[in-house]
Amino acid sequence: MTTGAVVDTAATATNTAAQNTGIIARARAVVAMTAQKVARLAVSAATKAAAAAQWLLNAAFLANPVGAVILGLVALGGLFVLLYKKVGWFRDGVNFLWNNALKPLGKFIATIFIGHLESARQGLAHRRDLRDPGLPLARDGSVQRLRRHPVGGREGPGVGPGDRRQDQGRPGRVHRVR
Repeated sequence: MTTGAVVDTAATATNTAAQNTGIIARARAVVAMTAQKVARLAVSAATKAAAAAQWLLNAAFLANPVGAVILGLVALGGLFVLLYKKVGWFRDGVNFLWNNALKPLGKFIATIFIGHLESARQGLAHRRDLRDPGLPLARDGSVQRLRRHPVGGREGPGVGPGDRRQDQGRPGRVHRVR
């Protein structure tokens, strides 16, 4: 064999190897694209199944009486908003009702409520004036002051003899005598 023949044979072998590598690469690419398409179809099917399940769950919730009431209230609210935005006479009627009936009613109720709150505050202030002067309010002192208050085995304000006794094993613990 001549040098030219050897070079030609080597070039042919290299060319054949390169073509075989290209064929294998193309086959791998086709397999990868097919697998990707199968995965895309599987995800699409799963998404459609989840959407169908969600639709069935929504239908089940709406079939429930509470769901039907909620659906009716939402529809009524939507209808009210639509009428208020699109129908002039309806908007005028709602504004008239709001300004001449609902606002005064709200102010009346607030006045009564605030009056009751003021009465309750005054009653609590009166109770605070009548409270035991030896028992501090929590805001006046701390828990330490409350712990020093005499309620154990000793007689103190509001505690008669024999009403309570102190546990001998645990100082500060008070039990009712039965």
